[in-house]
Amino acid sequence: MGVAASFGLSLLGLFVLPVLVSGCLADGRGGVPWYEARRDPEVRVIDRPGQPFLGTGEAAQGPTAAAIANAVADATGARLRELPLTPDRVKAATSAL
Repeated sequence: MGVAASFGLSLLGLFVLPVLVSGCLADGRGGVPWYEARRDPEVRVIDRPGQPFLGTGEAAQGPTAAAIANAVADATGARLRELPLTPDRVKAATSAL
């Protein structure tokens, strides 16, 4: 969910907190963007004896936004330095080239 949430933050600029209904998430997705064609991510558990616990989703949030911004720059030649990377911002940046 960390990567999916980061996509939402990077591209849409929002993260909708899920509404709890009878103890379960209302939409079953945790309020993150959902893409029917997406693949399930490969998850690897890293054994770190004696080290503090790390959340499984939080670590993906910084690199995901940077990777998306780099992909946009590579594809368009325009370097956007502000999130979210909305279509209007990408269009404005490419028009300024």
